[in-house]
Amino acid sequence: MEPRWSVPPPPPLFAHVKQENRRLPVGTNPSSGAKRSREEATLDDGDEPVEVPPPPKKPKVVIDLTDD
Repeated sequence: MEPRWSVPPPPPLFAHVKQENRRLPVGTNPSSGAKRSREEATLDDGDEPVEVPPPPKKPKVVIDLTDD
């Protein structure tokens, strides 16, 4: 015996969100793409490494709160 609804039941949650097919080809690792692109970015192209100078030091600020 089915319950009789005086109000139609609410729609299923997330019914408006379309599900994408997330299947990957066999043998692929989704996290390996990030590693691969990072390795490609650090490949040595034969040039000398560029030395980046350290950021300049901020001057030390001292506030004197004593009454003279």
